[in-house]
Amino acid sequence: MNYRKQRIQILKWYTKENRKMPWRGESDPYKVWLSEIMLQQTQVTTVVDYYNRWIKRFPTFQDVAKASKDEILKYWEGLGYYSRARNFHQSCIQLANENKEIPKGVADFIKLKGVGEYIAAAVQSISFNIPVGVIDGNVNRVASRMNAFKELPLKNKKRISAYMHEILDKNRPGDFNQALMDLGRYICKPKNPLCNLCPITFDCKSYKNQSQNKFPIKENKKPKPHYNVAVGIIWNNKKILITKRKEDGLLGGLWEFPGGKIESHESSVDALKREILEELSIKVKTKEIIHTVDHHYSHFSVTIHAINCVYNQGNIKLNGPTDYQWVTTSNFSNFAFPKASIKLFKAVKELECSM
Repeated sequence: MNYRKQRIQILKWYTKENRKMPWRGESDPYKVWLSEIMLQQTQVTTVVDYYNRWIKRFPTFQDVAKASKDEILKYWEGLGYYSRARNFHQSCIQLANENKEIPKGVADFIKLKGVGEYIAAAVQSISFNIPVGVIDGNVNRVASRMNAFKELPLKNKKRISAYMHEILDKNRPGDFNQALMDLGRYICKPKNPLCNLCPITFDCKSYKNQSQNKFPIKENKKPKPHYNVAVGIIWNNKKILITKRKEDGLLGGLWEFPGGKIESHESSVDALKREILEELSIKVKTKEIIHTVDHHYSHFSVTIHAINCVYNQGNIKLNGPTDYQWVTTSNFSNFAFPKASIKLFKAVKELECSM
């Protein structure tokens, strides 16, 4: 393979494309770090507004450190994978408390909470011009197609890393890493790659064999499990009960309408009454189902049945949730909710208007 020619052509293509992104051209490691965290598992078009809003509120990592967990999650609301925000917040607090700047060098930077090999390589190459190659899904795809690798990317890290070592521009590592990721994102796409627009087809083995769609090798995925969930819209003097999830785990630290999974032998009403008693030690009087929504997560999906309820008796004792509030619908915007809960807001407000 002609690595030098590939390198030159990729950078030439990147320069010509000149894609505008609010973080593109930045050398501030805080802004680069933030953008790379937001871009994990999330489309560029989605990230832009979140990034701009975040930087306006938190111009420096010291500003992030001063913020509460609730505010951090509110500014992350809707981006998903909330552990990214919690870890970022914790790392900013650590740096601020130790009166340190964002570390220069992979070895020190990677010690921070939530910083893995990819984030470390991206931030250090873009901000500090350190010659270390990034490997993400886009890079895996380009490398696998270029070399027609017959192994799963996760089991082929050594060969992909070796390819990145050979092709990386040591003088412009940050630009090159962004260029290669852009190439995978916009040209060497998972389905129907735009090979006619690719600057390195001259060395691409899968292109020569017209086998692009066979690479990278994919693992047979198991069907996603599906769960039915009942949640209560519990009223008490025109206010609604919301609870806060534990910090660790899925959707950690977010607020939601209380409830839980419906077991196979239960009705939605029976499941809700059981969950409310187990988690809050109170009883409710259930009425009608006001809305049903479907929501998909990365590894499972849910159907949520929202049930209109009235607080009946008992003092709230938390067994699972870490906090609770009685709020009006106009207060919803003050709390960070999962997308699935937000999908219920309209129905809840319409119910309020009819009461």
